[in-house]
Amino acid sequence: MPNNAQRSPRTSAALQFLRKRTTPLHAQLDRRSDLTTLLSPGCSLADYGKATTSLAEAFRGVDSGFARGAGHCAPALPAYMPRLPHLLTDIDRLGLTASASLVPELSAPTSNASYLGMRYVVEGSNLGSRVIYRALQNSMIARPIGVDKCYWSHAQTWQDSWPILLRLLANLRTQDEWDEAADSACLVFEHFIWCLTPDRR
Repeated sequence: MPNNAQRSPRTSAALQFLRKRTTPLHAQLDRRSDLTTLLSPGCSLADYGKATTSLAEAFRGVDSGFARGAGHCAPALPAYMPRLPHLLTDIDRLGLTASASLVPELSAPTSNASYLGMRYVVEGSNLGSRVIYRALQNSMIARPIGVDKCYWSHAQTWQDSWPILLRLLANLRTQDEWDEAADSACLVFEHFIWCLTPDRR
């Protein structure tokens, strides 16, 4: 087994394994997600509302999972910051109603490795959130959605956890830990795909 502590987080075997397992699901989400409409210059308020309510559906389960598994958060990693309250603020400001549809329950992490795998997906999504925020700043709906106070404007705040998370993942030692992290990450990707793709049901 390589000594991951001596290797860069970008090249560690643990991270390579995690990325290989999650890349197909990540690509599927990027291709089919409601969020892709937010990158279009023609994004409408209806598009924004649909994407926001779908994302709130997803984070209702994610936030709950992290709350139930908070004991598995490594001391070095900042506590998970729930996203749902910020999304509900957007939904309320637009006069929309959060979806009451039944979203599959997202399992809580059961170990340090599975917790890190879940956080990998959520914290990694902040990179895309910053791209969406820049697109919305230049869109026709920037003023109606209050772009500098909307959910997407918080991406920089949440970004602080990413470097620490990568270092912790890079230091996972055993194949069992790699599998636990990857399995949990895949479950989170599948959860987002279910909530954010138009033909999910």
